[in-house]
Amino acid sequence: MRTAFTVACAVTFAAVGAWAQDKKPPAPQQEAARPPAEVEYRPPARGAPRVRVGGSTRSMARALSLAVIAPDHAGLSAVDQPELYWYISRPVETPLEFTLVAVDATDPLVETTIAPVAREGIQRLRLADMKVRLKPGEEYQWLISFASKPGSRAKDAIASGRVRVQPPSQPLASYAEFARAGLVSGPAPRLYGAQADGCAPIVSAYERGDETARPWEGASTIADGLRVPKAVGDFLVLRAVRESGGTALTVSDRDMVAAMRELGSREGISAAPEGGAALHAVKVLVRDGRIKPTDSVVVFNTGGALKYLDVL
Repeated sequence: MRTAFTVACAVTFAAVGAWAQDKKPPAPQQEAARPPAEVEYRPPARGAPRVRVGGSTRSMARALSLAVIAPDHAGLSAVDQPELYWYISRPVETPLEFTLVAVDATDPLVETTIAPVAREGIQRLRLADMKVRLKPGEEYQWLISFASKPGSRAKDAIASGRVRVQPPSQPLASYAEFARAGLVSGPAPRLYGAQADGCAPIVSAYERGDETARPWEGASTIADGLRVPKAVGDFLVLRAVRESGGTALTVSDRDMVAAMRELGSREGISAAPEGGAALHAVKVLVRDGRIKPTDSVVVFNTGGALKYLDVL
């Protein structure tokens, strides 16, 4: 089953002015534009597949697993000091080892220890902290290894992956462009957006199939961040939602407030109405089957409740 990464955002439609710099909306069309085909990431064909390696301890007692967060082929980076992510299944009291070596080299570029890990989960390595820069076009292998006995040449677990720096030939502005350049892998995130039912120019344009939004007359909502009758980058938002296979929906002020309270009581999050709109939108999308139980969901909350105590 395909797992999707879904973004539900209440304020996307209001905060897109920066996207619109040096861009002009497309010419109006007579008929609604058909949604383009879903973006598919295709790994670059370079060398043997499955260069990623995962490892686990030989002993089943308190088994430990290591894995690098990387594709099976050489991962691409647009910068020469990428951040590398890896996973460990449990805390360890013994330092781990990190090695970085050019594929065609004999001596490692980096060979250092990693402090003992206090919490299991995803970890991060910053090459900038090591003052290391990768050469564009050169392929590197990086390894995380663990030995229960410090200094032992016999490693209990090893995980490795490859990375190559490939700066884009032109600025990239969307997930689709990054995927076509080979800089991201996995399914594209579906973008869902929510607006207040008292001010919903983007939702209205989406439902009509328009490329741009008409100004909303008589805008009214308790959410300051959603009271935007005409977004500067409306055509960019509409395009992104359609290209991702997402949708747009409205939320009432009453439902926003209810979701704000729920975020506070269940998660301890001080949420603004915009965040409440996003959470309520997720509930609607789950109910309608647009978001599946296997999907990963990111809900954006961009403000706190202190400015809105009167509505709580």
